[in-house]
Amino acid sequence: FYSDPDRLQAHLTALSPADAQRIKEFCGRLRAFRKALAVYPFLKPVGLMGRLERLRMLASFVPYANAVR
Repeated sequence: FYSDPDRLQAHLTALSPADAQRIKEFCGRLRAFRKALAVYPFLKPVGLMGRLERLRMLASFVPYANAVR
């Protein structure tokens, strides 16, 4: 697999044009997941965060909840 969703979409669509709609959906969700990873703070473990920090983290992650389920 390519790490770039655009290249992956082009490659998979070339392999199976009949599945173009499903490939487009998959790559769209992959793009959303990549945005979610950029928001999630991996530099500090959740156990070391204060309540306010955890609430801020969860609030910033809410728009991407469907991308990770």
